[in-house]
Amino acid sequence: MSGCGTVSHVDCEATFDGQQFKGSQTFDLYEPPTGPETNRPVIVWIHGGFSVQGDKTDVGGNDYPANLLARQVARGYVVISMNYRLNIIENGPNGTIFPVDPVAAEDLDVAVRYLKANATDLGIDPQRIVLWGHSWGAWAAMMQATAPGLLSPTWLPSELATYPPTVAASIAEAGPSDLPNSIPHALREVERTSDLGPIDFDALDAAELAANSPDRYIDGSDSPIYAIYGPNDELIPPADVEGMADAYAAIGRPDLYRLDIVDDAAGEQLPWAWRGHLPHPGANRTALEAFMDSARR
Repeated sequence: MSGCGTVSHVDCEATFDGQQFKGSQTFDLYEPPTGPETNRPVIVWIHGGFSVQGDKTDVGGNDYPANLLARQVARGYVVISMNYRLNIIENGPNGTIFPVDPVAAEDLDVAVRYLKANATDLGIDPQRIVLWGHSWGAWAAMMQATAPGLLSPTWLPSELATYPPTVAASIAEAGPSDLPNSIPHALREVERTSDLGPIDFDALDAAELAANSPDRYIDGSDSPIYAIYGPNDELIPPADVEGMADAYAAIGRPDLYRLDIVDDAAGEQLPWAWRGHLPHPGANRTALEAFMDSARR
């Protein structure tokens, strides 16, 4: 991205593909300290932030999600934490205009192709790329699972175009799957709890939201999705995504979507913070890791 280099979004604002964005199209790579150096499975961590904030360094503290990601590195996974372009909030005459532009999914599409093109140099297995996203990052991961290639950008480098953007699996934490319903609901919560002031809901494009909804593209060719939600999530209530499970069951492929509404860990109820928009998958860690380990495409 012109003008950004490798700096974080805090220091970066630039024009790319004719639009102003924050963020840098970069990633950090964490390698296992021991073990083989080739054909390693890889996890791509995609931070949240409602498309307007966040950074590749957002991997949490000692509790979550860093401990889970560090555990996967110790288990032999290469973990890549990626930055993507961030939309810029504008102040309009009718309130705050909150952009919902799918550039995160565009950048993820290119990142997947880049990893496959450079798999040998990175020492990774291109058939074992697992996406793991939170919130808006989870939305991008689900789009990649249900509609790979749909959001391939016009600026896709020609040398990457021959590599398919499909992935082995996606892990989606607290991600919206039905944008026409989820985004207005979440923005009302943002309006209530933030200092942005009134939000211009009329500026939302319902057709664009529908076109960028993972649940619109469900079919039997999808990569499997492991979805994790907290029972008290006020931004993305679990009821908003339960339709995904029903849709996969309706086409006879319930195996492609596992929905975990996690409210306890090892028999003990989790703290409120981990039962909300930052759901804690530790309760089902064994099942989650088995899901990742079996994924291949």
